[in-house]
Amino acid sequence: MAQGQPVRHHLGGPGTACSLDLLPDRDADTAARWLEKRPDIAVVSRDRGAVYADAARRSAPQAVAVADRWHLLANLGQAVQTILDRHKPTLRAAAQKISSDTATIPRVTETAGDTPPPMTSAERRQWTGWERRRATWKEVVRLGAEGVSARAISRRLGFARETVRKFLHGGEPEVHRPRHSSLAPHLAFLERRWGEGCHNGAQLWRELRAAGFDGSLRVVTEWATRRRLTARPERLASPIAAPSTRRVAMLLTADPSSWTAERCRYLERVFALAPKLATVQELARRFGAMIRQRQADALSVWLDDADTSDLRSFADGLRSDFAAVHAALTTPWSNGQTEGQITRLKLVKRSMYGRANPDLLRIRLMAA
Repeated sequence: MAQGQPVRHHLGGPGTACSLDLLPDRDADTAARWLEKRPDIAVVSRDRGAVYADAARRSAPQAVAVADRWHLLANLGQAVQTILDRHKPTLRAAAQKISSDTATIPRVTETAGDTPPPMTSAERRQWTGWERRRATWKEVVRLGAEGVSARAISRRLGFARETVRKFLHGGEPEVHRPRHSSLAPHLAFLERRWGEGCHNGAQLWRELRAAGFDGSLRVVTEWATRRRLTARPERLASPIAAPSTRRVAMLLTADPSSWTAERCRYLERVFALAPKLATVQELARRFGAMIRQRQADALSVWLDDADTSDLRSFADGLRSDFAAVHAALTTPWSNGQTEGQITRLKLVKRSMYGRANPDLLRIRLMAA
């Protein structure tokens, strides 16, 4: 926002607040001048940006600085993503290894008892999606058999309750089989023409149309592609694209119990190729638990452990702001109310097509 951020004032406790002012910019000197005029301020809750930290140190030394807990977790995610940016070749290699394993190890379904048929890229994506849904269905059914309620399963796995109920009361998800039934009467003709060297799907379709076939071109071209794949088994498996570093960072900072079987396989491969990332994951999990459960006594130990890992730079930043980070774990203050006021400010500004100057914005924000 060009017009800065609203300044919040608490009335009695962390749960009640109102806006006192709207600063015209995000400059540290502007915030410092505003704070100098209010020596009665006792608590400054802030993100870990240098601007407001510097302003509070200069002009409100009597106030207790409190780092916002949400921003601490967001900073952790950014630090992990920065580390993963240096390991992009590892992320790609892990995905390629899983792709090669998929191509060389036959996958057998428990119900149908058959191996995957030759597939086009689109069909393989459908098959992979079916395997993912089937793994989720199996986990939901397992938890249901253990007596876990649908509500608890929904919370644990992160799925909608209706999806969980559908899995509990329905059967195994069906895989989308390739369409080829309309070609059954013409397969002998297609095989003969293929053996004669005609591998063009459009040409085969035109010859079939002349012989009375009333199906679409797509059905024939899919058959031709599948036939070509059968002749070249090395092309059966499409390469698995490596997930983005942002998505992998989200996985590493999340609770491992929320990982699907597919994600577990991928991360196990990543950790095998880069063991240091397993340490990063363990430290990230501990940090998240420490922030959410307000474990102030664990902060110093965590910082010492992080000093020997790739998270050392993140730990150094926390150590330089130790008092505010420690206060985040021992006090109830946060930026929650301020973030709500910022959202409201954005709505007001956009309702005026973004053309409001600071004075008008201040009037509209304060008058309400």
